[in-house]
Amino acid sequence: LMALYLRPRLRSYTAEQWRAIVPYSLSLATFTVFFYLALDRAPLGVVSAIGMIGPLAVAALGRRSRLDFAWIAFATAGVALLAIAKGVDGNVDALGVVFALTAATGLAVYIVFGKQVSQRVDGLGGLATALIITAIVQAPLGVAYGGADLLSGTVLAVCVAAGVLSTVIPFSFELIALRTLSIGIFGLLLAFEPAIAALAGFLVRDQGLTESQIAGIALIVIAGAGGGAGIVWFWDRLQD
Repeated sequence: LMALYLRPRLRSYTAEQWRAIVPYSLSLATFTVFFYLALDRAPLGVVSAIGMIGPLAVAALGRRSRLDFAWIAFATAGVALLAIAKGVDGNVDALGVVFALTAATGLAVYIVFGKQVSQRVDGLGGLATALIITAIVQAPLGVAYGGADLLSGTVLAVCVAAGVLSTVIPFSFELIALRTLSIGIFGLLLAFEPAIAALAGFLVRDQGLTESQIAGIALIVIAGAGGGAGIVWFWDRLQD
């Protein structure tokens, strides 16, 4: 849909631009595929919280201070708590945690190369091109899992809606944000996503969370906010 609307000129991209777009698209595919796989095995708030490990790791490894590793320890404790906590519908599947951690890795790479795409490619053409590659990578997986069900008009309509609401709109805004914000501030704002996801999971998917799961999500949100705030402070001192 983005490619049809924006019509990116693929032949005009330089080798340097492709070196940012290709890994960016593969990280998008990794993040989205494993995020959705994890949703089959764990609540939305839990999956989103574990996914925040990726941005936090990017932030911490960028500075490598003791405080940064303390935030990682906070987040790790949160993930461990989520992994062993019993949810309203039973235990969180261990494989779901693995899928969520893989999605977190994809999200970390996505941030790094998303920053490069925002700097090297004007507008949203880089994202549109990346989504073409992502679609090519994901399509065989979708056919393998969905099969003939994908031919249903209702399913296709839901897929289009999900593509626009969960991919085109948020990724477009994130790329614009990465163009104007530092990774630290971006990570700080992203750190509150698990809390929002937990609320959405409760309101939309009727997914209740236990006290242990809420505590685990809170630890990760605190770690993400602390790590992001630390980078913002460091960046401000550097500018001064």
